[in-house]
Amino acid sequence: MGTCQVIKKGKTMFKKILVALAVDGKEKNIVETAFQLAEQLNSEISFIRVNHEFAGEMSMMMDSPKEITKEMILEEINGYGFGESLNSENIIVLKAAKVDEAIAEKCSEYDLLVLGHRKMHDVKASIIDSDDEKIANESTCPVLIIDK
Repeated sequence: MGTCQVIKKGKTMFKKILVALAVDGKEKNIVETAFQLAEQLNSEISFIRVNHEFAGEMSMMMDSPKEITKEMILEEINGYGFGESLNSENIIVLKAAKVDEAIAEKCSEYDLLVLGHRKMHDVKASIIDSDDEKIANESTCPVLIIDK
């Protein structure tokens, strides 16, 4: 996981913040905290969503995952009351087989990654890592995890 960084008076080590979203309508706390942090640190903020590589495609075998677009992300952020200072250039949408690896690769361009966390049932948590844990384990920059 990331390391602790010192914020010097007037300067910040977190000039570029990346916020990973699921776009599930339950991320107001994450978006709000990320915008507050970016404002306090005078940082640039971007949002990322990684769709499964087959998202939005037709399949005879199973239902494909829904494809999330930049417009959908912007609409959700606007719904939380924070979209006025954001444009589509600050939204990244990728397709990949492994979400954690795709986000970790993109992290190399940022100083801080902000993730949401949804508590899993204890039994499930003891068997598998949550998505946020997988992403944090792969990340090359410090990670801030916020409860949904």
